Amino acid sequence: MHAHGRYDVECDTTTASPYDCAVRITDFLGSGQAPTAFGRLRSLLLDQEKSGLKQL
Repeated sequence: MHAHGRYDVECDTTTASPYDCAVRITDFLGSGQAPTAFGRLRSLLLDQEKSGLKQL
């Protein structure tokens, strides 16, 4: 479990096989959709730093 919970692609490895997860990731990469998770995390961190918080 990851606390920040912001992802471009999610795969539940408790229910999906490694192959299914790889297909899901490959499909996302081939979709042309721009990844946004790092940018959203960066914005969250900057907002928290501005407000004096240090946790994600």
